[in-house]
Amino acid sequence: MTVLEPVIVEREPFKVIGLEYSGPMENFEGISALWGSYIKRAKEIDPKVGKRLGFGVFYSTPEQAEMGETCYMACAQVTDKTTTPEGMEKMHVPGGTFAMLTHKGIMTDLPRAFQTLFSWIADSPYETLSAPGYEMYDERFSASSPECEIDIFIPVRVQ
Repeated sequence: MTVLEPVIVEREPFKVIGLEYSGPMENFEGISALWGSYIKRAKEIDPKVGKRLGFGVFYSTPEQAEMGETCYMACAQVTDKTTTPEGMEKMHVPGGTFAMLTHKGIMTDLPRAFQTLFSWIADSPYETLSAPGYEMYDERFSASSPECEIDIFIPVRVQ
């Protein structure tokens, strides 16, 4: 796994539509299965914005955080006019300041990239916010490639 240095970036808000999972974030198999279901249905989301393959948006309610659980949505960026297909959810992802890290390597190392980013934030003048974070999958993503790249965004503010 190659981990590039985290950076602070400003991001605009956007809307997404996709399928949602609720449970332990460490349930890699459950999230992987969610992506499999999403990929089978992604063509139902029309129109999409941009050429990104998708987003993995994650957030927790205070109750979920207490139980060590999260919501995770495998989704596509959409316009205001995109209709939500049956069985899918639509969500507004707030913009703002984010700590961003690019993970480069195999998918099973992705949790280590998250650990690296959260450790970096803990040692920085920033603190995390209880707002949605996300993974961005674009043309650099290839699940089976050791050269796969995924950008991770965690919402932060100066302490």
